Amino acid sequence: MKTIVDFKRLLAVAGFFFVFVAGTKAEYNLDVRIFLTDKKVALLLVNNPEKQRATLYINDMINNQMVYSGRISKDLVYRGMYDLSGLPEGNYKLTVEMDNRTYEKEIEIGSKSTKLLKERVYYAPEIISEKNILKVRYLNPVKENVTLSIIDGFEAVYTDNLSNVSSFKRNYRLKDFKPGTYTVELVSGEKKYYHPITVY
Repeated sequence: MKTIVDFKRLLAVAGFFFVFVAGTKAEYNLDVRIFLTDKKVALLLVNNPEKQRATLYINDMINNQMVYSGRISKDLVYRGMYDLSGLPEGNYKLTVEMDNRTYEKEIEIGSKSTKLLKERVYYAPEIISEKNILKVRYLNPVKENVTLSIIDGFEAVYTDNLSNVSSFKRNYRLKDFKPGTYTVELVSGEKKYYHPITVY
């Protein structure tokens, strides 16, 4: 059984944080930054100007087992130090969910150090249905392949495939669909989003 990270050892003293990271390499997205040290310590910096609810998850990528989850305080700038030395060697995914955004950081914990492998940011799509017109807006900065489907029961009755686009805004006319309730499914890389709509 996996060992849970001992987050009681978390340090969030601002002065120590900035002194410590001065000599490390920063890997970051717009709102979430992670600094990895040679001592199996991850330093997390979250810019949260609107003080929105945020949650941190850590998953073992081999079996997708969650080894930690916890709320991030609603500070304007959150700083946390996480000791990962209690985890076995391997690849892990650190995920921060905040408002309509999901930040993912894939890391490798080795025998003596940790390193960042890959990072992504996902934005939840904006899906609106009015007057039998489906309006979809989606930001896709990492240019994942995107598939939008309209599902009736368990069958996709319409599919639109998009690739290599950083964002899109599209309107879909639903007047040819029979009245009823449908599900809009948007798949972007490993992420899936669902939204119910009604056709009149």
